[in-house]
Amino acid sequence: MLYSALTSLPFLLLAGPAMATDLSTIDEHILVRCEDILPADLRQKHFGGKDARVASKDHADCVFDSRPIREVATFCGKEDEKDRLLKPPGKTTPIPDLEDNGHFQSFNGELIVAFTDKDTPCTVVIHADPKDPTDEAKSVALARDIAKVLTPEVVAKRRTVEALLWAQDSSGDKAKAALQEWPKDAEVLKTVVSFAPGFPKAVDHGQKPGWPAGKQSLVLGYCANFKGADQVKALKAALPGIEAVRIPAEGTVPSCPTPVGAYGKADVVGKTVRVGKDELSVAAFTIPRNDVVHDQEHLTVHAYLRDRAGRLIDSHEVTEIASSVFDVVRLRKSGTGISVNTFDDLSGLFFCKNGVKVKRTVQVSVQDGKVTAETTREGMPDCVGAQ
Repeated sequence: MLYSALTSLPFLLLAGPAMATDLSTIDEHILVRCEDILPADLRQKHFGGKDARVASKDHADCVFDSRPIREVATFCGKEDEKDRLLKPPGKTTPIPDLEDNGHFQSFNGELIVAFTDKDTPCTVVIHADPKDPTDEAKSVALARDIAKVLTPEVVAKRRTVEALLWAQDSSGDKAKAALQEWPKDAEVLKTVVSFAPGFPKAVDHGQKPGWPAGKQSLVLGYCANFKGADQVKALKAALPGIEAVRIPAEGTVPSCPTPVGAYGKADVVGKTVRVGKDELSVAAFTIPRNDVVHDQEHLTVHAYLRDRAGRLIDSHEVTEIASSVFDVVRLRKSGTGISVNTFDDLSGLFFCKNGVKVKRTVQVSVQDGKVTAETTREGMPDCVGAQ
């Protein structure tokens, strides 16, 4: 309902002028809450004191059972979805004195009022089911009231980041041990990601808002919202148990790990299995062909063997180069290890006489505490340039 309507609206990110609480350089998603944009006095004035039902975890999507106004959505900061928010297909009517780009329109039988706030990086969209001529004025009046309460200070207090946490426990023993072993981990990770100066660091969560209560962990960095989750996907095989936890931004510094080279655009799948008392994890990265030499896709397999305490025992890395592009990469348990299976699709190459798919398997195994990898290819055609 709301999202389908939002996809037809413009998204504007406005950088406000310098001020006591300056949000002009915000390059992140800020999750404001319904009580921020609709405090008690506004809910009493416009909705008879009714509370809103929150319909989204990603933005302030406040839904009311009352009519005509039924929904108020507020997006603040940089939105990953902004490219999908399109210009309204129908005619819009400007509201010149309503902040920036204030307008309303009728769309699929509903009234939509939208504006971009002048001093915060926020866009507000109000949805109403119009029943009489005064409903438009009611929606615009609500928009003006929201614009007054939506201040830089209100938005700033909701700024959050994603903390990358690893080696969590209540005693702090895991974090201390992981920090001592970190040079070995950093050495095997340096081809994939680089960490900010001063990280990782051991942190006692205490009762900090948003942090897992009563825990201690190794903090690998603080990332913009949603970016931390991307790092977890890339690192969870190398660092089992890593997670991104959204916490208040106050007191943190931008320190998100940086992917090395083309790893920033790679797709990754991973799998972990038990091998005796130890744990084997494999991450298979598919690097796009336009980001590697010779315009061919690379499949790079990283394997990590850890003991029960989480200490790194051994690691291994192997790269396969496709003659064209790799099909879907699948990982499965195989023997004492993990097999990485994919197909090199050669059917589109002009120098192959017939459509061909070459099966490639990277078998990652463990023997005597060492990680090995062996690659086999089945169905390799007699094609010029096939590897």
